[in-house]
Amino acid sequence: MNDYPETTKALSLVVPSYNVEAFLPRCIESLLQPQCPKDIEIIIVDDGSTDGTARTADAYSAMYPEIVRVIHKKNGGYGSTINASTGLITKSISSPEGWKGAHGRYLCVIDGDDYVDHQGLVTLLECIKEHPDVDIFLYDSVVVDESGRRLDSEKIDGIEPGREINLWGQHEIQSLGIHNAAISIKALRGGRVTCHEHHYYVDSEYILKALLNCKLAYYIGCGLYCYAIGREGQSVNPEMRMKHFSEYLEIYKWICALFENNIDELPISLRRIFLNIIEGHCAGFYGYYLMKNDKQSLIAFDKEFKRDYPDVYSWCGKRGSVKFLRATKFALFGIASFIYRSMYLRHRYRA
Repeated sequence: MNDYPETTKALSLVVPSYNVEAFLPRCIESLLQPQCPKDIEIIIVDDGSTDGTARTADAYSAMYPEIVRVIHKKNGGYGSTINASTGLITKSISSPEGWKGAHGRYLCVIDGDDYVDHQGLVTLLECIKEHPDVDIFLYDSVVVDESGRRLDSEKIDGIEPGREINLWGQHEIQSLGIHNAAISIKALRGGRVTCHEHHYYVDSEYILKALLNCKLAYYIGCGLYCYAIGREGQSVNPEMRMKHFSEYLEIYKWICALFENNIDELPISLRRIFLNIIEGHCAGFYGYYLMKNDKQSLIAFDKEFKRDYPDVYSWCGKRGSVKFLRATKFALFGIASFIYRSMYLRHRYRA
């Protein structure tokens, strides 16, 4: 801990950025709150972009040198941008100009092609001031299209707003994501919370590792993160998941192992969060093989999953296509695959 500078800001807003030149101004402008310039810092991590992202980031740093800093680095994937901001792996961010990593007491991740709600950010900063001992602040997110039209909301269920709770005690939180949390830098560095580099889909790895090192939580009770969908090449697109399937599978195995290795220490409430997150990924893998119409590979995956992660396996088979396919011993795979692919194509056509 002594290797890191003093935390002089309330909140570090880390902006992972790779080829988001067209979207980065919207993101940064949403973070530049006139009410709180002394409380925040914005760290744009340019992950080896090949468009004008680096130039745009440097322009904002020049305009707001007391608030905006830029880390330029070779491409290392989403996880490397988080590691660079905390300084747990990428020590090269300590440059001739000085330390470029986080100075904030809390850290939240805002992707360069997304943005935040102005009032949500102000509310978060007020809560940070009023509850200095909290390890993790939770907030809602909304899903929007590229025009800003609200499509869906992702609320934190199972916790009352405006109340501190013990994450390791009794509560009904069902699931969390990287875009629902501002986490204490002390917890991140103390627990050496790092992400695998050169991999997609490390967001679940990050939040689950962080939860192992957080005790006290506070739900601010409003939306903050605006998650923009519809851009070609986004990691959440089914086509991208299929393209990077092997990386996705590796991360899935890592978080399954993380759960299995810590199961004896986890209270029921945290087990539920772990398992609900893992279950969502499991459904994605079944969907992948249904889309590919690859029955044998799915059966092989299912057998390996059951053998290596028995506790997780039993949980991830209680609903949807996973439950159906296991119950029928994959005999109706062909029908399930046809229905799944038809539904996907219908949804894509309507979109």
